[in-house]
Amino acid sequence: MNFLKSADIPMHGLLFTTLFPNQAQPFHGIFVKRRYESIIKKGNIRYNFICPISFTSQFSKLARIPLSTNLGSSSINYPRFCTFPKILKTFDGPLLYFFTKSLVKQKAKKYIPDFIDANYAYPDGYAAMQHAKTIKKPMILTVRGSDLYLLAKDKCRRNKISQTLRFASGVIALSEGLKKLAIELGACPEHIKVIGNGVDQNLFIPVTKNISKVNRGRLGIPEKARVILGVGRLVPLKRFDLMLYVISKIKKSSSHPVYGIIVGAGPEMGKLQQIAASLDILNQVKFVGQKSPEELPKWYNLSDALMVLSTHEGSPNVPMEALSCGTPVIATQVGNLPEIINKDNGILLKNINIDTIASATTDYWHNNPSPQDRISNSVALYSWDAVAEKQESFIRRILQGNQ
Repeated sequence: MNFLKSADIPMHGLLFTTLFPNQAQPFHGIFVKRRYESIIKKGNIRYNFICPISFTSQFSKLARIPLSTNLGSSSINYPRFCTFPKILKTFDGPLLYFFTKSLVKQKAKKYIPDFIDANYAYPDGYAAMQHAKTIKKPMILTVRGSDLYLLAKDKCRRNKISQTLRFASGVIALSEGLKKLAIELGACPEHIKVIGNGVDQNLFIPVTKNISKVNRGRLGIPEKARVILGVGRLVPLKRFDLMLYVISKIKKSSSHPVYGIIVGAGPEMGKLQQIAASLDILNQVKFVGQKSPEELPKWYNLSDALMVLSTHEGSPNVPMEALSCGTPVIATQVGNLPEIINKDNGILLKNINIDTIASATTDYWHNNPSPQDRISNSVALYSWDAVAEKQESFIRRILQGNQ
């Protein structure tokens, strides 16, 4: 069957994912949206979107989320689906397929897509696989991190994830580590490619020290203070608690005042504030809540280092945003960070304990880190346009192989 159109005729993709922003959750899956906006902008692949919303986890927000809207000339549908709360998670994929099959058939008949494009292996990828079989189209699957690192640890879901990876015509992994794991789980080595996330290089740019000085002053942070920043959802895998212990350790030995800023919201907020209070650093740690992408450059630029201590990641955008602003990154060796961070723009931590992290951070500051422009230039090749170019090229190659 010939799935590939001539290079001068735009292809049509049907994106199927629960990871996409909506009116109630404007930052949910924001990096998925950025990726596909960049692909659409190139004009060679048109997309329409099916982004299911869970009754179970989003019930209180459903009234604010329309059933459909538009992104430029692309349609976005938000069908509802049900799962069993906290139990029988192996049925999430079949249930997602059941609740969306009528809409997918309808959209496939209307738009006649050349392929289905799924993000996240389970339940999204599994349901998309069933849709692809039904409408007899190939499927491209993007694996993003926790779908393989966490969900695949469960035997029942692991089997469905493996089935999905084996079925996919092509697999995109956000890091080399994810690529390796995807192949172990069944993905074809010849049909998988690493394409990490990009960064908006028009938004995340360095600013002058005077601007950062003013922004620090508004927060009551002294000009000569050392500021450690953490950005992300406040959940255990991000290990913001460890960051607080590191700040406390550095504070005790530093000749400069030491401050911490945590940007984000989540279930661990209360616990983290209690830890900060117990370490007697509550006055030096600012919990500023979740911020929009447009607000983040201010926080990156007023900080001396971004700290990323996650247990696992795919292709985290926060480190690239910080680097693009000229702020060094001190991070664990997770996801694609070993491919991005080097001695000129930060530190990759080998040993994860309070003393080692505190020592590595102070040593980096003491040894005159690279200037802002050099740090910013270290991610110059990671634009969203470059990501779009790689992804479009990969999709065309994979579909050509399906002829």
